[in-house]
This record gives sequence, C-alpha cells and structure tokens, in this order.
Amino acid sequence: MFTQNLNHYFSFIQEETTRDIENQKEDYLLQCSYDGLVDFFYTKHKLPNIDIADKAEYEWKDSTSLNDSFKFIVKYYIYSGKEMLNYKPSYFSLILSSNPYPTYKCDGSKSLLEWYEFSKSMGLDEVEEILSDEKKQEEFEKEAFRQFIDSWLRNIRTLNGEINQYNKELLYSIKSKITNVISLSQRKLEVRNKLKIGMMPISDIRNHKVKLNILEKKDNPKPVPTEPYYYISNEDYNLINQIIYRCMIQYERTPETFEDLDEEDIRNIILGAINANFEFDGTAESFSNVGHTDIMVQAKSKAAFIAECKFWKGKKYVSEAITQLLNYATYKDGKLSILVFNKDVANYDHIISEMDSLIREDERYISCIAHKETKWECIFKSNYENSVKLTFMLANYHFVSVK
Repeated sequence: MFTQNLNHYFSFIQEETTRDIENQKEDYLLQCSYDGLVDFFYTKHKLPNIDIADKAEYEWKDSTSLNDSFKFIVKYYIYSGKEMLNYKPSYFSLILSSNPYPTYKCDGSKSLLEWYEFSKSMGLDEVEEILSDEKKQEEFEKEAFRQFIDSWLRNIRTLNGEINQYNKELLYSIKSKITNVISLSQRKLEVRNKLKIGMMPISDIRNHKVKLNILEKKDNPKPVPTEPYYYISNEDYNLINQIIYRCMIQYERTPETFEDLDEEDIRNIILGAINANFEFDGTAESFSNVGHTDIMVQAKSKAAFIAECKFWKGKKYVSEAITQLLNYATYKDGKLSILVFNKDVANYDHIISEMDSLIREDERYISCIAHKETKWECIFKSNYENSVKLTFMLANYHFVSVK
C-alpha cells in the first residue's frame, strides 16, 4: 500500500489512452459522433476514486496465538478504487509503527466483500481491564488506532484529489486527440476518394474480379503425416504484383497526396486496389494487414502471400526488411514482395542504383528472373534452404512544395 509512484502511473495511462485512440480504424472513427468517442474513451480510461466506508466496524475475535487471548479489529469496507491504494500521493504522511496501515481482506464468498482492517492482539488481563468499564471500552475503541487511521484517511483524500485532477486533464487530452485523429482521418478519406484508380478494379489488367485459389500441398512421406501448407499459383502471384506495381507507378503522378501519409496509410490504399481485383475461395482470408505494415493473404492462419511496405531510408533498412520477410516465410512455396516508397531523397536515380546493388549483393540472392525499370523479380534462398520468389518494387513520391 502507498508504495508506487503515482505520477509514473498517470504517464502510463496517458500513453495507453493515446495508443488506444490511434489504433482505431479510420472508418470506425468517422462513423461515430465526436461526443460518443470522447465519452467512450474517457469512461474506459479514467481512474476510479477510492470509495471507503465513512464509519468503521469494530470486532473482537479469539486469537489464534497461544500468547494472546483476543484480537481487536477495526474494519473499513471498500467499494471502489482499491487498486489506486498501491500508489503514493504527492503529500504522503506516514506514522512510524510496526503496523501503521491496515491489511487487505476479502471474505472469499460470492458476495465478495472487501475491507481493510487494523488489528491488535491483546492478552486476557488487558482485555478484562478494558471491559471492566463501559466508558473505558468506548474510549479504547475510539482511540486504539486513531493516529494510524487519520494518517491513512488523509492519504486517501489526497489521492482522490489528485485522481480527480488527472481525470480532468485526461478528458481534455482525449478531446484534443480525437479532434486531431478525426481531422486526419477525414483528410485521408479525401485522398482515397481522389485516388479512384487505387480503389477500383484496374480495367487494363482485368475487367472483373479474379478468383484467387489458395492451393494446399502436403509433404507426406508415409507413415508420418505432416501439416499442410498453402500457396498461390505463379499466375496469381504475377497478377498481384502487376496490380500493385501499376498502382505504385500511377500514384507517382500525384506525389503531393502522399506528403502526410505514412507506410501504413499507403499500404491501406494499395490494399484497396488489390482487394477490389480478387475474390477468395472458402478457405482463404482476404488480403489484410498483419503486424504494422504487412500485406498478407492467408488460409487457415498460414501465409500464402506476404508483402512488406517500407519507406526508403537506405540500403540497410531494405536489407532488414528482406530478413524480416524471410523470417515470415515458413511455408515452402514462398511468394513474397517488398514495396519501397521514396519520399525524402531528391536524387531518385541514385536510389534505383542503390536498390539494384543491395539486391544483387545480398548473400541470400540467387538470381534475377526479370528486371524492368523499378521492378526486380528475383529468386532468394529462404531460411529453410529452399528458394523463394521475391519481387522488389520501387516508387517515387518525393514532393517539393512550392510556397
């Protein structure tokens, strides 16, 4: 009790609340009312007040010790905010004693009564003396733990005051954060609406949705069965990459629309394009994001295709993405892609040259099947010594605003 730093806990709750708001889907935020969102997040994250009974209950009990005959107990029942008693208020008072603060108790029954109690073991002679005079007994019950109880209740009142002040600040920060994320979500929606080509089937590739078949294979050297794995055909893999690459190149025409977007935002726009071009059979899950920036199609929780989206931050950053992607590729017919977006470097030709060299210099590189402009179709060695197909696609969204 009163052992942890309250300000550290306030900071933790504030960070947790911010993450919770930022992790919401834009569609969800735009469908809800501002007041409804504020009320939801405030109710979810506000800290409870510590609510303890105003008056204590007194009890005498037989002692379990051979040296003591009875126990005198003062009980304060608690109704809410018990967890907040772990934190020390700013103005903390402590009466030095072998037992200055009460211990937490619970009856363990379905009623789940909870209380904090001060207790004192007493000998038979001392109890008999107290009980010999009604006034003396009343005085004893009133004063036995008075200094400890006063100090304890003072800390609780201080804690409640600081909790109330924090909740006011939390409400203000929630309102400010929700205002910002709704504004950003609306801007992103406007960008997506402008990029109609990214959200519609691409007519010069296919004019209808393609049935994407997820194939199952088993390595089954009898008599020991092995777990099935899933993959997509070369035709579907090439078509997916063709759709992605056409989108990436098309978006280069309006780089200003991507100025404020991050990896995840651009990934979501590309997801809209490929989902608009494919429908899935009964065993397949649609293209979705897994982790922070992945694009993945799955069957029964196993990956059949994975793409990783990265901003260009140098050769090392892309090499790390290759490692990350190969770590995902635990299936045997690997179909992988890495999408790289440049927003910061003016010399795009230099990036193309750097991409080409990092691909061919990678120790896992086997061969390049095809290379056209900013698209490389390669064979890489996986972590399981078999080969996987890995396609690299690069797009330039570098934009210099004219003031």
